[in-house]
Amino acid sequence: MLESSEFSYPNKIDFFGTTLLHLCDFTQDDLNNYLSYDMYSEDNLKASDNDVGLALTHALEESEEKYHEDIYGSYALDFNTFQNIYTPIHRKTMLIALYNFYECQVETLCREVNKLQPKNDIDDKWPERDVLNSFRKLLTHTAGFNFDKIDKNWQYLQIIKLIRNTLSHSEGEIDKRKTKISIKINGFCNKNEEIRISNGNIIIERGFIRELIAVLISLFCALNKEVIAYIHRYEEENGRFELILPSGASRTLL
Repeated sequence: MLESSEFSYPNKIDFFGTTLLHLCDFTQDDLNNYLSYDMYSEDNLKASDNDVGLALTHALEESEEKYHEDIYGSYALDFNTFQNIYTPIHRKTMLIALYNFYECQVETLCREVNKLQPKNDIDDKWPERDVLNSFRKLLTHTAGFNFDKIDKNWQYLQIIKLIRNTLSHSEGEIDKRKTKISIKINGFCNKNEEIRISNGNIIIERGFIRELIAVLISLFCALNKEVIAYIHRYEEENGRFELILPSGASRTLL
């Protein structure tokens, strides 16, 4: 009877064709696409704002000074649209999307790892209030991942979760009644030049989305190394998958 290579414990697994082996690499590729999209969007928003500025300058040059105040007023709406509406919408949306993507990818990683455990540690539903700690517990305690080079970025993303929640539930207005959350967000923003608090609202500057993507790429690069180490440990314990070759075929490279 042939041994099963189904992706489950304690089978010998052909990891090359599995989600587990490739997930972190594919995630980094996707994050680079997010980065390209952010740069494209920011450049276009800036260019549109500059176009309004050029149009205003031309209108002022072509008119008498007594009309200048009215001309400024007629262009104010366009300036406000690009600077105070479209740009914040883009940055808030990017942060929310990136965090959601991060959490989804880590959950997928955990579910794949869990399939190779002697005992399935994952219920049908993660605890919503403490989902990241549940992920971490599975990866470190159950699967033996080393978080020494992951922890700093992991903690950074814990704060991003609080910011994501604030953007999602109150458009970025910090609820001062939630003292612990408010202190954490304020402390984070006070140390970062690319995100700040103004009149109790979270303001995201242009460079912050790039910073967030860089943190995510670094984290998944480190996770990928732990995935490879985990696969090696699994193969040492349960055996390495060997592809069955046709009769007479040789494994020696020509």
